Amino acid sequence: LEDPHPLTPSPREGEQEDGLAPLSPLRRQAGGEGLSSQISPHPLTPSPSLEGEQEEEIYWEISPALRQRMKEVARQFRKEPTTSEAILWEALRGLKLNGRKFKRQQPLGPFIVDFFCAAERLIVEIDGSIHQNQREADQQRQQLLESLGLRFVRLSSQLVENDLPTALSQISAAFLPPSLPP
Repeated sequence: LEDPHPLTPSPREGEQEDGLAPLSPLRRQAGGEGLSSQISPHPLTPSPSLEGEQEEEIYWEISPALRQRMKEVARQFRKEPTTSEAILWEALRGLKLNGRKFKRQQPLGPFIVDFFCAAERLIVEIDGSIHQNQREADQQRQQLLESLGLRFVRLSSQLVENDLPTALSQISAAFLPPSLPP
């Protein structure tokens, strides 16, 4: 089956589409200081805090218009899942996989990822036939998101549709080991 989704909208830094403001660079901060009060920070995902330690959060500053557009595109993607997305979502939703909460078609800055587990900082992408023609773009997008401390699991749509237990095992294998108490 062909993937019904168009390429995920991902304007490059400095480009403008439909009158939207260009993307701002990534900004790291600790403790909520350092962002201009004129810019509405949008947390990509807060780092999990470790007993009393204040973790650094990563913010991706995008225009409010682009943020709204990404939400709308993600909402539309959720309404029209591919076969493999629907199968995997049934297996992930409701904390079914090792008690981990996943979101589907999650906007992260100027990108939309198939599945996202914030607690694990883990992105799960299903690669269907359309991805054969956009490997370089997918790799660049993945490298950018990984530079923010996010991790990836890429699964083929055939694996999800034909061998779901193996697909779920690959996702589980990417979970971080539990931290031991001091």
